[in-house]
This record gives sequence, C-alpha cells and structure tokens, in this order.
Amino acid sequence: GTVGDITLNGGSITPGNSIGTIAAADMTWNSLGIMAFELNNANNSSDLLDLSGAFLKGSGAAFAFNFVGTGMNGHTYTLVDFASTSFVQSDFSYSNLTSGLSGSFGLTSGNLTFTVVPEPSAAMLVGGLGVLALVRRRRQ
Repeated sequence: GTVGDITLNGGSITPGNSIGTIAAADMTWNSLGIMAFELNNANNSSDLLDLSGAFLKGSGAAFAFNFVGTGMNGHTYTLVDFASTSFVQSDFSYSNLTSGLSGSFGLTSGNLTFTVVPEPSAAMLVGGLGVLALVRRRRQ
C-alpha cells in the first residue's frame, strides 16, 4: 500500500503476509520499532519499504530487522529504497534469519540491502568436510 509519512515509535512494520511493498514519502525510525521483513527463499525479492523521500534515524541506537525465519544463502535483498538517509550501515541489526545463515547490511546513497551468507561455523564445517574427503581420496 501507499501511505504518507511514517514515524515508527514501537511496534513493527510488516509489508504483508507474503512479499510486499509499502510506499511512503519519508520515514523516521525510532529504536523501539522493528521491521518484520520476509526474504524470498527462491530469489532476491523481499519485502520493501519504498520511500520517495528521506529514511531518517530517530531516537535511540537499536534499529532491528526480524527476518521471520526467511532468507537464502548467496542472495542480496533490497530492504529500503530512499532519496536520502541519516543512517550509517552499523546502525542496523537483525534476528530470525534462516537457521545456519548470517548476513550483513549494505547502505548506499539510495538503498539499504542485506546479503545472506553461511554462518562461519557452517562454512568451516563444509570446508573441513571437503578437506577430509580430499585427504581420504589421496590415501586410497
């Protein structure tokens, strides 16, 4: 849907029960609010906050996304499009990504993205198994 300006003072913003978009002018995000966003497990689509104006950092220091158990390794998702922002990349945190995955936020002059990667322990396990298979093969 489309709305005017948004001020998030608590509660959450959820673009829909499936992948959806909320279009608005400006948004001020105060740290008690949570963005509950779905990340598609098949492609790079995700919930999107599409702002024609500013994405503004309000009061507080914790700006969290809840990815509701979604996300796929190797995908980069665009979460917010905007004309300007007062956020920096390190302002954001996340929870509830698909088990075994980790990720990082990217912030440009026009959007906020999230890139999903394996958790370091999972990547090390896969790499370690590959080395063991290679050693075993050489011994035979």
